[in-house]
Amino acid sequence: MNIAVIVGVLVGNAVVRGKKTRALVFTVVTQQPNGETEGLVSHVPCVVFNPPPEMEKLLTTDGKDKHVELQGRISSSRFEANGEPRSNAEVIVFTKTLKLGS
Repeated sequence: MNIAVIVGVLVGNAVVRGKKTRALVFTVVTQQPNGETEGLVSHVPCVVFNPPPEMEKLLTTDGKDKHVELQGRISSSRFEANGEPRSNAEVIVFTKTLKLGS
């Protein structure tokens, strides 16, 4: 099963890519405290395909520092750049699960 549950804060306003299939792209920063320090900080790239207009407007104009909770699936790709193996991963958000806080 490939399901990610992410809780964190938007790093900046979202960006819309594409015309026919619109993709709302944003990054969520998460923290996993370990008791003594802030712990592990992760920056998680996320994509919402064909977002509702209200969501698109809010996240592109006033998304920075918004608290979010979401579920999605991890999509990864592997490729070579200059003969070096590289990989990418992002969370494809299940639109109905995206919850925004202040």
